[in-house]
Amino acid sequence: MNEAHWMVLGLTAAIAAALIVFSLSYEPKSRLYRWTRRVFWAAALLLFSGAIGGAGVNLFNLTAVSLLGLPGYGAAAAIFSFP
Repeated sequence: MNEAHWMVLGLTAAIAAALIVFSLSYEPKSRLYRWTRRVFWAAALLLFSGAIGGAGVNLFNLTAVSLLGLPGYGAAAAIFSFP
């Protein structure tokens, strides 16, 4: 394995450690936890949508879907469908 492989493995381990620390240090009822959950599911929806040819992840789409939910996704998909 070369240096790039070790870099990817280290980055993956760092992200996993950060997720574990975050999940163990906050209560599920806190505001930060709820917003993080909303942003995560919005990013997951946009990543899946981008993989099948829909609206991908960018700052506008992520903000719209995080704040508005499914109506925000509908707006992002409608804007993306115009050439």
